[in-house]
Amino acid sequence: FIVYVMAALEGEGKREEDGRERGEWDGLAYHQFPQEILGVLGEAFGKERLGDILKNLCIPPRCTTLRLSSLDRDREAIVEQLREELGSPYDHGTIYPDKLLPDVIRIDSPGPFPVERCPKIAVVDQSCAAAVLRGSDIFTVGVLSISPEVCQGDKVTVLLDYDKRIKKGTKQLFKLGRTIFLGNGIAVYDSSVFRSRNRPSGVGIQMVELEYPLPALHNLLPSLVFPQNYPSILVGHLLDPQPGERVLDMCSGPGGKTTHLGSLMRNQGELVAYEVKRPRAAAVRKLCERFSINAAVHTMSVTKAVQKAGSSGPRAGENGTYPVGYFDKITADPPCSGLGQRPRWISPPEDHALARHQDHASFQKHMLKIAKDLARDGGIIVYSTCTISPIENEEVVAYALRELPVKLVSQGPFHVAQTGLPGYGLSDEEQKLVQRFDPDRTDSTIGFFIAKFCRIPRSPQATTS
Repeated sequence: FIVYVMAALEGEGKREEDGRERGEWDGLAYHQFPQEILGVLGEAFGKERLGDILKNLCIPPRCTTLRLSSLDRDREAIVEQLREELGSPYDHGTIYPDKLLPDVIRIDSPGPFPVERCPKIAVVDQSCAAAVLRGSDIFTVGVLSISPEVCQGDKVTVLLDYDKRIKKGTKQLFKLGRTIFLGNGIAVYDSSVFRSRNRPSGVGIQMVELEYPLPALHNLLPSLVFPQNYPSILVGHLLDPQPGERVLDMCSGPGGKTTHLGSLMRNQGELVAYEVKRPRAAAVRKLCERFSINAAVHTMSVTKAVQKAGSSGPRAGENGTYPVGYFDKITADPPCSGLGQRPRWISPPEDHALARHQDHASFQKHMLKIAKDLARDGGIIVYSTCTISPIENEEVVAYALRELPVKLVSQGPFHVAQTGLPGYGLSDEEQKLVQRFDPDRTDSTIGFFIAKFCRIPRSPQATTS
């Protein structure tokens, strides 16, 4: 399987029958990982599926999902507002309510549309390219280089610098190596502005032509909807928090899950969120304020949240700590390798070394240990990641079932994706109880994994101690 993927990448200089350089989209449409990770993924998925996965990781999801800020919103009315706001090419067939989740609106990407290259070009890096394919315009700071003859109002072809040869502000576009064509846009400024050290803020290139256009979501009905990946919204419905319950979001930044849980609880009960990074914790608080969600947001690691059993210490919530068995429902969405995020083309080697994945898995197991302490008897814990790695998914679940007082429970009608992978410690029945969104099996979401646990009741002796 490693040879198979490398061979696909080696064909880049060849020209396809339709005249495109192989590598503009086909040959280079493979996510690059270190060989040891390709080995793990190849063993999990097999040669053919691995090739499809690596291709699809470079393509954005074909569907954008928006979550209503409140269950009380009129979804049909918001759908009509979105159609008016977005205009052509979005119509009744592309913007519609989700059939399963009552607080979700789907926007399908129309297309493909034929897009021809322009002689004048602008070059961007991977993070900017991913935003472009998800519907964003290009801010001035995102442009690495641009053709020197570009004037305000000119149409330019936007390319991803796949080989990372171009430094910001350079005029030497002849050094440009392999590229990926992203689409065409209109330059808001002359080329000299993009080469200046004191660039103005704001949009520098307005994207006008994409093969698969996605809507620009910035400031799109901000009080009514929130852009959120479909599997992440599904997590909230699987947890099913009710008014009056105590609910915990263990890793809450940037706040999408937290505000969704508050909406499902109808803002009644006790909602607690942890986020160790200050900017992300501030983002959670800001989003809660925007949607009028009451939540206690602690800027600290949830690993320090458990009060010592039997102590007459602080009250619940004081110093960011809570008694054992305090919460009815818990979401555990710990840091992961992010192997399901798309579109992405190249990952830093250190991000995807096998040892890094194993470190993630160790922390994820520790998070589930904390969750089983904080969950009440019979409480629900929903574990999720945005990775397709079995090391962080099936193997972590198998560890929890083997070592922790938890059991898997059915995800019912919300089990809409594939079952777990065989060979990673889960029985046939246990594989059916988890779900994974693999990039080769769905073109509408990112890669994702979800498991739903129930906390096994403590023995009287354990409760006393």
